[in-house]
Amino acid sequence: MAMMTKTRLAALILLASTIQTSAQTGDPVAGEDAYVANCMKCHASAARIVRKIDGDTAEEKGAWLEGFLADHHLSDTGVKADLITYLANL
Repeated sequence: MAMMTKTRLAALILLASTIQTSAQTGDPVAGEDAYVANCMKCHASAARIVRKIDGDTAEEKGAWLEGFLADHHLSDTGVKADLITYLANL
């Protein structure tokens, strides 16, 4: 049982570092452009989207967005990192 707990902890740490890295390495200006190009046709207002994002900090919002965008019409990881940085910091 202790081994399973250590494995789960290691997986959570790896996931958290991946999410934090993508949220911190994105370009918010490119993220705004990505929002206009990829999201605006269905979501006219970024401000309305931001109100629905869970989390109090940019990192928490970035983690939520990472999970949400995993299956929400955006597969380019570079664009995704930019978009997450843009939205998480609004």
